[in-house]
Amino acid sequence: MVRDIHRNKEHFLSYIKSRTESYEERARKLNQGEIKPDRIIPVKQNMAANLIHILVSKYSLGIPIDELVDDFNPILNLIEESWVHGSRKLIGPKHKVLNQYNIDAHVQLLTILSIGFLCVISKDFFIRLGKIINDDNVIDILFECILASKLNSWKMRQEDDDYTFKLYSNLKKAILQSEKEEAEKLVKIFLERDWIKEQKKAQMLIEPNKSWYHGAWSFESAAIVAILDLDDSSFRDNQYYPKDLVDYYRSTLKGSPR
Repeated sequence: MVRDIHRNKEHFLSYIKSRTESYEERARKLNQGEIKPDRIIPVKQNMAANLIHILVSKYSLGIPIDELVDDFNPILNLIEESWVHGSRKLIGPKHKVLNQYNIDAHVQLLTILSIGFLCVISKDFFIRLGKIINDDNVIDILFECILASKLNSWKMRQEDDDYTFKLYSNLKKAILQSEKEEAEKLVKIFLERDWIKEQKKAQMLIEPNKSWYHGAWSFESAAIVAILDLDDSSFRDNQYYPKDLVDYYRSTLKGSPR
């Protein structure tokens, strides 16, 4: 059954088909040496973005969660090959390279970290992504929370005072709460009030009536709910909350050490 209430099965099947064909054509050109050397990195970055959109669209379509697992390694390989020398970092005033990712890169990374966590992907996936984040000297509390929850060796760091990426503030506040009830309230506020507004601010909102719509899920909210073991009953039916990923995570780990 289609999970996303905004479009039908045919839309997502068509989207996946067109994006897959685009990805395969770029892969063919790369393998045959048809891409100019100075275009290889941006092409691979685009291919990684394509695969992330396909992954989200598969979830929107209703593909069983177990069948999403194989999609992660190709994305990770492309990120490792193309997120080099700080190429995805934000350029600030006077062309200063800031220790944070640009909007596109931040959203892509947060999406695969969140879905990967909820799908209980192997630790190696997080070790490799963590190395990229660490090498880029980027500290974002959402990245930190997910990585520290997955990797015993990862010590959660705090964002620097001059970190200028101000989205997800209520979700970040939820992480820092000592009482679960307060954290639950903040996640609810984030989903009901903040999520769409912040997507518009970041110019990342994917409008359901567009042909390139693949979903508007807040996977990071679900990851934080799972990590903090929150009661999601007050916002469980929010249209942007991927509740069955939380259920999958909890059922997979039930009775097993984290």
